Amino acid sequence: MNVKKYFLASPFLMLFSSMAMALTSPAPAATEFSTVGVRCKAAVDSQLSALGVTREWAQLRTREMDGSKSFYTPTSIVGVWVEAQLFLNKEVQFRRITAKFAETFTLDLSNCRWKTTTQRQRRLFDIAGQTGESFDDHDLRDLLATQKSGIIYVWSPNMPLSYRSVLNRPSGIENVKAVATELGLNLTVLADPATNRLQVNQTIQRNSVFQTEVANLAARSANSLELSLRGMRTHFPVLIVFKDGKLSRHSYPGVGTRDEYRAFVTGQLNGGIR
Repeated sequence: MNVKKYFLASPFLMLFSSMAMALTSPAPAATEFSTVGVRCKAAVDSQLSALGVTREWAQLRTREMDGSKSFYTPTSIVGVWVEAQLFLNKEVQFRRITAKFAETFTLDLSNCRWKTTTQRQRRLFDIAGQTGESFDDHDLRDLLATQKSGIIYVWSPNMPLSYRSVLNRPSGIENVKAVATELGLNLTVLADPATNRLQVNQTIQRNSVFQTEVANLAARSANSLELSLRGMRTHFPVLIVFKDGKLSRHSYPGVGTRDEYRAFVTGQLNGGIR
């Protein structure tokens, strides 16, 4: 494997936001990536199996500038996603995306063998003053392994309705706590990773709603690539459901009422998670 020791350019990081946008809420039927008619089909099918894709494909754009189409899917490993780029000449290129590295798999069409290059990934959230405990993909894997089902709620001090009641309207965290209690679900509360940690800690200290969230360590920064690709960065607060080791494909962005949150959570638990 040829490892290039440099950070990825920021345009590649912008990919994550657009991927999350595509997966945040149900959209018109996404075009599925198919290997029918591709060049070196046997090698492509073999590589797909080796990458462990779940084939929950979503197409973000109709075409790239060069006429190619890009499709994205999670894999069997939390925190690892795959991009498949299909070119006009039916050539395929894969990109395996993790929080630390991005591996690009390019075909040598003369012999149908793969060439692999690896680029070191820039830290997703590198914010001034961002110190303290974080919640990354390793923590997410542990959560999915130890809890049968639950809700992940990511709040932001820059979005007051996510934690503060205004004009007798319950905050997002109050509503999600009520739904989690009612349905008997684990609740994990995390903080906006793009926010200064001092601001996060001050907000927690000044708002009593967090006093019962000590066990969930609500000051932890949500530094998870997997959560980012499932809509976490689309808007704060955001709610993501999990069950039996799997995360919901769609997230709930914004503050919902108790009934709205309950409907979304039960819908995901009863068929939205495959």
